[in-house]
Amino acid sequence: MDPPSEARQFTLRLGLNVRFKLKVLELRVASELYLRFSVCYYQACTIILVIRKTDCEIGLDVRKAATAPTSKLPQTHQPISNTELSDSSQNKQEGKLSTEESNCLQSLWPGGIDHESQKNQNPTRVLNTCLWTLQHLKYLEWRDNQAKRLLWISADPGCGKSVLARCIVDEDLPSVIGNDSSKRILYYFFKDTSLEQRSASRAVSTILHQLFVSHPQLIRYALPKYFEKGAALSTTFQDLWSIFIATAADPTAGEIICVLDALDECNDQEQPRLLECLVDFCLRSQTSSSESRLKFLITSRPYFNIRQGFDRVLEASDNIELSGNDESASIKKEIDLVIKHRVAKLKQEIRLATKVSDHLEKRLLETEHRTYLWLHLLWNIVKKNLSGTKSEMDRLIDNLPDDIQGSYDILLQKCPDPVFARKVLQIVLVAARPLTLTEIDVALNVNEHTLSYSTLEQEGPSRLQETLPSRCGLMISIIRSKVYFIHQTVKEFLLNKPGTEHPTGRAWQQSLESEESHHLLAKICLRSISFSEVKLDQTSLCNALLPEDDREMEPNTYCRSHPFLPYSVFYWADHFRDQRSNEGIQIVKCFLEKSNCHSVTGRYSTDYGTILHAASLGGHEFIVQILLKKGADVNAQGGRYGNALQAASRGGHDRVVQILLEKGANVNAQGG
Repeated sequence: MDPPSEARQFTLRLGLNVRFKLKVLELRVASELYLRFSVCYYQACTIILVIRKTDCEIGLDVRKAATAPTSKLPQTHQPISNTELSDSSQNKQEGKLSTEESNCLQSLWPGGIDHESQKNQNPTRVLNTCLWTLQHLKYLEWRDNQAKRLLWISADPGCGKSVLARCIVDEDLPSVIGNDSSKRILYYFFKDTSLEQRSASRAVSTILHQLFVSHPQLIRYALPKYFEKGAALSTTFQDLWSIFIATAADPTAGEIICVLDALDECNDQEQPRLLECLVDFCLRSQTSSSESRLKFLITSRPYFNIRQGFDRVLEASDNIELSGNDESASIKKEIDLVIKHRVAKLKQEIRLATKVSDHLEKRLLETEHRTYLWLHLLWNIVKKNLSGTKSEMDRLIDNLPDDIQGSYDILLQKCPDPVFARKVLQIVLVAARPLTLTEIDVALNVNEHTLSYSTLEQEGPSRLQETLPSRCGLMISIIRSKVYFIHQTVKEFLLNKPGTEHPTGRAWQQSLESEESHHLLAKICLRSISFSEVKLDQTSLCNALLPEDDREMEPNTYCRSHPFLPYSVFYWADHFRDQRSNEGIQIVKCFLEKSNCHSVTGRYSTDYGTILHAASLGGHEFIVQILLKKGADVNAQGGRYGNALQAASRGGHDRVVQILLEKGANVNAQGG
C-alpha cells in the first residue's frame, strides 16, 4: 500500500492483527487514515486503529503524528475482517455505512429536524416574481462565478425573503445545475419559533447531515470528533464548522452552494460566531489557494449588527450585498402581479362581477406601502368581508389599515373570544418550541379544577386544526400539526418591550408581557406534572434545571405516554424562572421532595453534581434559595464544575452568584 503523498518520510511495518495508538493533530490526516483503514476507538485526538493485513506498510508524516505500539488498549468494537476492510471503499460509493458511521450521521440530525419541512413552511412564488433578485447582476455574478463566495440579500420584513430563498433552492439553482452531480445545494431556514430553529449549531449540523447523505464517503471528516464527543457533537458549533470547512475542501465534495435564510432569526449568542466564521472563510478564500468550492447565500433583515459583522468582507468587496431596499420599485411591481393573480383567482372562485373585481384590483394597487405580508393580511380581511357591490367594497377598503401593525390589530379585534385568543397567543409567544395541536389542546384546558388526565376536557386536534387560526385573528398558522405565528413580526407586534411607548388606538399592540406569559405556561406545566396519574420519580424533573443543551435529549418512555407531559417535564423550570416571581413555589418544593433526586445527570450521562449545582448553572434564583433554606451545602464539591459558585459563574448568572456568596460560598474553593 502506498503511503499518502505528503507522508513519505516515515513508514512503519506491521504484522498480522496489530493494534496501535496514533496521535493525530489534523482532522485531514485523521480522515485519510480512516479512509484507508478503520477507526476502532477515538479519544482526545488519539485514534486507535485495528489493522488486519499481513506486512502492510503505513506511511506516516513524522511531523504530523507519533505512534506508540500497545497491547492493552480497550477493544471497543468487533474485529474487522479482511473482507470488510477491502470492501470499505466500495461500500462508501454505494452509500453503505458502518455502525459507527450511521450513528455519527444520526447524531447530526438531533430530534429529526426536518430541514425540508422548515423550508416548505414558506409558500412558493407566483410566476414572474422574485425576479428583482433572480435577474439582478449581483445575484447572477455570485451564482455563475466560483470566485464569488458570498452574497448577502437584505430586505425589510414582509418583502418575501424566505419565499425568495425557497425559490432559489427549489427552482433557480437546480435549473442551472441540472444533472451535474459535482454540485450540491445545502440549506437551512432559521425561524424565530423555537430554540432549535434559531440555533447556529443545529444549522451547521443539519447542513452536514445533508452533505453526508449525498456523499457518504465524506463522513470520515466527522468521525474523529464524533468518537471524541459522541452525540454532543451536534451542539458544539466550532467543531461542526471546522468539520464543514474541512469536508468542503475535499476534492470529491465538488461545488457546495449553501443557502442560509433569515440569519437575523439566529439566536443572539451564536449569530456573531456564525458571522465571524463566514467572514473568515470568505477572506481566507480570497488570499489562499484553497481547493474548497464552497459558497454562501445569506438572507436577513438589514440589521446594523449583521452589517457590522460583514464589515470586513464589505471593505474587501462591494458586490456581496444585494439590498432589497434599493429594489423597492421592482418588489412593488412584483407585489402588483400577486395582487392581480389573487383577484383573478377570487373572481373565478366566487363568480365576482368583472366591474367589481376590476375595482378591487384598482383599489389595492393604489395602496402606497405594499409588502407581501401586508397583502397576505389584507387578503384575509377582504375575503371575510367581501361585498358584491363597488360602494360596499370602497367602504371596506377605506377602513383597511395601510401598515402591517394596523392589519394585525384589526384582525385580532375581530376575534370571537378575545380571552381564548389571548391565552393561545401567550402560550405561542413564550413556548420553548412549537407545540403540537395535541399539546396545545392540553395546555388550553388545564386549570385549577383539573386534577388528572381523566378529568381533562379537550376539543381534539382535528377541531383545532379547523378553528384555531380564525379564533386567533389569523395570527396562527398550523404546519404539520404544529402551531406557529404566521410571521416573526406577530411576536414583535404583541410583545411589550420595556421602555417603549404603547401606541394609541391599537388594543393588541404590545399587549402581552413576557413574564406574565411565562407565568401562565409555568402554571400549566406545574399543574400537568401534578396530575394524579403522574409518577414524579419517573420523570427526571431535576434535569430541567440544567441549561437546555446540557439536558437529556428526550423525555423517557413514561413521559411520552401522557400528552404535554414531555414538554412540561423538560421546560417547567425555564418558565418558572422566567416568570420572575415565586408564585407556585410550594408546588416546586413538593416536586423537589418527591422526585427523590440527589444528583443530576445530564445529556450523555454527564455528572452535574447536586441539585444546587444544577439550579445554579441554570440560573434558577428561587429554587437556589429554596435549596439553601432546606440546608443544601453551599460549598459541596463534585460534578462537572466542582461547586455551585463555579456553576453559576459558568452560566453567567450574577444574581445566583450573589445569593451563594451571601450564604457563605467559598470564592477560593477549586472548581471543576
